[in-house]
Amino acid sequence: MAVAQNDSATLHDITVRDQLIAAQESLLNVYRCRFDIDTQQVPGGCVSSQPSQGPTEPAAFAGTPTRNQVTLRDELIAAQESLLNIYRCRFDIDTQLVPGGCVLQPDPEQPALAPIEVHVFYCVPANAGYTQANLQSEADRLNGDIRDFFLRESSNTVALNLVPGGIVSPDVAWNSARIGDWSAEHGMNPCEAEIFASGQYQFTLILAGIAPGSGVSGYAVVERGSATVPTLERYSNDSRNHSILIGHELGHSVFQLGHDSQFLSIMTTPSARATLGDNRIGCDDLFKLGWPQHHRCDLNKLNIPKGTFSTVTAAQYHSCGLRQDGTAECWGENYLEAKDAPAGSFTSIAAGLWHTCGLRANGQIECWGFNDDERGNEIGLTSPPSGQFTAITAGNLHTCGLRDNGTVQCWGSNLDIWHNIYVNQSRAPGGIFTALSAGTWHTCGLRPNGTAQCWGSNNDGHGKFIGQSSPPGGTFISLSAGTWHTCGLRPNGTAKCWGSNDNGELDAPIETFASIAAGRGYTCGLKQDGAVKCWGTNALGALEVPSGQFMTIAAAPWHVCGVRDDGSLSCWGGDYFKGLPVPGGAFTDIEAGRGFTCGIRRDGTIQCWGSGGHGSSNAPPGAFAAVSAGYIHACGLRDNGTVICWGSESDAPSGQFTAVSSGQWFSCGLRVDETVQCWGENDHARADAPTGRFTSISTSRGFTCGLRPERTAVCWGENSWGQTRVPSGQFSAISAGGHHACGLRNSGNIICWGRNTYGQLDNIPKGNFAVVSAGLFHTCGLRSNGFIECWGSNQDIDGSVVGQLDGIPSGSFTAITAGDYHTCALRENGSVSCWGGRYASA
Repeated sequence: MAVAQNDSATLHDITVRDQLIAAQESLLNVYRCRFDIDTQQVPGGCVSSQPSQGPTEPAAFAGTPTRNQVTLRDELIAAQESLLNIYRCRFDIDTQLVPGGCVLQPDPEQPALAPIEVHVFYCVPANAGYTQANLQSEADRLNGDIRDFFLRESSNTVALNLVPGGIVSPDVAWNSARIGDWSAEHGMNPCEAEIFASGQYQFTLILAGIAPGSGVSGYAVVERGSATVPTLERYSNDSRNHSILIGHELGHSVFQLGHDSQFLSIMTTPSARATLGDNRIGCDDLFKLGWPQHHRCDLNKLNIPKGTFSTVTAAQYHSCGLRQDGTAECWGENYLEAKDAPAGSFTSIAAGLWHTCGLRANGQIECWGFNDDERGNEIGLTSPPSGQFTAITAGNLHTCGLRDNGTVQCWGSNLDIWHNIYVNQSRAPGGIFTALSAGTWHTCGLRPNGTAQCWGSNNDGHGKFIGQSSPPGGTFISLSAGTWHTCGLRPNGTAKCWGSNDNGELDAPIETFASIAAGRGYTCGLKQDGAVKCWGTNALGALEVPSGQFMTIAAAPWHVCGVRDDGSLSCWGGDYFKGLPVPGGAFTDIEAGRGFTCGIRRDGTIQCWGSGGHGSSNAPPGAFAAVSAGYIHACGLRDNGTVICWGSESDAPSGQFTAVSSGQWFSCGLRVDETVQCWGENDHARADAPTGRFTSISTSRGFTCGLRPERTAVCWGENSWGQTRVPSGQFSAISAGGHHACGLRNSGNIICWGRNTYGQLDNIPKGNFAVVSAGLFHTCGLRSNGFIECWGSNQDIDGSVVGQLDGIPSGSFTAITAGDYHTCALRENGSVSCWGGRYASA
């Protein structure tokens, strides 16, 4: 940029540069908010991934322009441009503006890893005929698959080299579903046990096979705590070919294998888990197996974006919404970039299995995500036809659009890939349509006269006719195609459904609806007053509808998302939104620990559930008056005042108590004389209870808090984050969390103190509460009407979403208890609801 060639600069020289500086700073702030980097530099912060204060305006210049002032501005412009280019290359945006282009550099947050050898073992029957040459070939093939997978993913962290280990044939029942079972005694499967009995390997990969021609078939899983380990896949019972994908969970999702293999599953030993995570192998599967995830894994399906939306679309693994300005935002699993929406505005959006399509204002369709059919065959999912369209709808592996002349054009697969049969869901009939809805393997449309016509699958995939593509006569005003059924709204607003009714999904209530949404085995209707009513299967919580009014709803196979009347989003059901499994029946009290929960039945017996280690979930028999769940142990208070503990810290002192509270490797009890006695580990003097009288106590990770008779609070133990520095004043209740504590004032207001690294002390709701319970990084409270409010972090320490703040049940509750990453609440009828704890079946 030239400057006037004299001893002073002109005002124009300054003004032009200040305008450029402001423009570049505005663009930097856009990048910072969009990619969540250096956001502390954005004035006012970011809202909905955009700078909250809009573009930067240049400041008015006062004074006499000088050459030095121009030079300083030129240096700032150059520095801004350098930083912009760094952002452009790092996030692959506007790279055409980078002089000389971008050269792939190692991720500074992901240092290069030294090559790691992973020994591959066959786990097969002794007489199965597998050879070392087979094993070498399989290791070579896997190495190729890994390289191909990470080449497609543009990863620079691959450092695995699979080498043949050997063939093991432990004495197990090969013709049962237990070939990959985990030994409760040794914590490993039989093949792993034999491998490590003969030698030590840092990392191993076990390929489990089965004798050709044996009678085992079908798919089975075995459970080890919160981990579900796939052991058998459907296969051809033929000695020449088993025709299966290698370990569907760890094969397809990790390596995207698209060919046949004779092996039935892939399993990894516990020692290999960290390496798998560090190499970004199996982002989807690390969660399913309950293992730590790499920070680059994007599985934040629970992380529903904030702000206002106009519409929403839900698919099996991800969902998307359109904001008020038409921009698209998606959340969920980002496998093959299905949720990486392009910039700009859309008028409608449709999400498929691993792809998404949006309709631009000019009628053009733009799609992104997976372009294959899961077997490596390119089917053009992200290559929509040209021309103008007025509507779009997406199924699993196909998409259909309604052209401006009313004709339909579909693209993608014509195959039901689950059952390997052609159903022609992409072959639309001719003629004019006014509306479309794509299901999993079929599509339905409305003719101008209001009649429905469907095409694609009309059976259950096994040859049984169920009729999801055979609509009844009469007219409809809207349609929704699900997996194995379809529903439509009659002109009078009543619902009519057809297809499979295995779960009552066709049994619509005799009511009127404004819209309807069909999922997999369930249906939801949006009523005229904005309330949502669902029917069918509740296996994954699709019928657990939150209270409030909605403007629109969308059903995926297992979960539902809706836009509320204030524009905010809410989702429920599915693996990510359904809440945690809890035992049925009634309880009188509940207590959440680190990864498990214990409750007292009406007969006084204790039942624990979840992933508590060291026997913490194994409650002793007999009646109890109270129970407390700690880190990896629990304690119960008998009716006679004695305390019994189980798990890692099982030695409780004798004598009588009126209350007990379990923490991390220690516990405290309230004696009948109102003094406190603690036992167990005494690091940071956590077991050194102060003298004097107390009316209640709450123990956590490394500290304890108690209330005095005069309602003042005292805390002792670890004070690294100020968690024992209690505010002055009176409290009616107190709860110790991971490294923070919260107290309930006599007025019903809540005050918290201690660690705030994860937002534990931020956004504490105002108003009156009756109960408060602090977890590791979050806190929950019960309002006086029994309604739940939670705040703090929704994530694990590594940033992975675990859902402490999502899927909170609606309705009134009488008690609430927050664990490390999950929370449970007790209803008046004694039933329990739990949520969060994505890594634990708490």
